[in-house]
Amino acid sequence: MPTYDYTCQDCGVRFEVRMSISAYSEGVKPQCEKCGSEHVVRAFTAVNVVTPGRSTSCGSSDPECGSGKFT
Repeated sequence: MPTYDYTCQDCGVRFEVRMSISAYSEGVKPQCEKCGSEHVVRAFTAVNVVTPGRSTSCGSSDPECGSGKFT
């Protein structure tokens, strides 16, 4: 089940909710965990994605750069 991030517009707290995709697509909104308000908005979280291949920010002298290996 996916986790969605929300921010309360009344108290400002940010919280996570596990909700089915069907409930989310139907527009179900959770209540704030702190104050119980229903005035919440979906918050988006940036994720870091690493893919194999050469990066445009690699230095040409680094043989590991763009190899997809973690350092």
